Amino acid sequence: MVAAVGIPIGSQALSDGEGRRPPDVFIVVVDALRGDRLGRGLTPFLDEVATGGLRFANAYATSAWTRPSVASLFTGQLPSRHGIASFTAVIPESQTTWAELLAAAGYRTAGFSANPLVDSRNGSAQGFTHFESVGDGDPDPDAKVHAPRVFARALAWLDAILAADPSQQRPLSITDLVGGPALGGGLAALPLAPGPGFTVAAAERLHALGYVVP
Repeated sequence: MVAAVGIPIGSQALSDGEGRRPPDVFIVVVDALRGDRLGRGLTPFLDEVATGGLRFANAYATSAWTRPSVASLFTGQLPSRHGIASFTAVIPESQTTWAELLAAAGYRTAGFSANPLVDSRNGSAQGFTHFESVGDGDPDPDAKVHAPRVFARALAWLDAILAADPSQQRPLSITDLVGGPALGGGLAALPLAPGPGFTVAAAERLHALGYVVP
């Protein structure tokens, strides 16, 4: 799931040519969040955001797993164009990311990722003026990084920016990437109601890999 929200943070400087300052942009990418786990009172805050904006009911990922899907989000290209098809692939510098486009438009861009598949080592930081892989350096490298920790790092960065420049003449773009909610920030969430053929042995193997199995 991707949510993009325009929020007023700074002053009204750096206009768009008609005296209007471009909006600050806050982008949240939630890995492995099923569409049927949204709405119907399950996600009241996101429901409220959706009522004041645009909701794309028929949005589809370009791939079944994180690396190529996020690379497509960042570049606007299909996997066949950006070439991300493995754990070790790096986003080519020839690809233009949304962070680069925003930076070119005068935005101060920051990214915060709880997902080890989306970090500076594989080109995901391309175009960001500030990028953090939240959880890097933790004593337990396999420990889950929960979403509140990611948001706390983003808010700490924002507080530091506003403290240094209260007028904040440049518009801001903050991108947060968090893990699937069924895992509290882990790998990928399994269906809440496993389908036919989902065996106990399969569940035990997935549980051993760190998945939350219903």
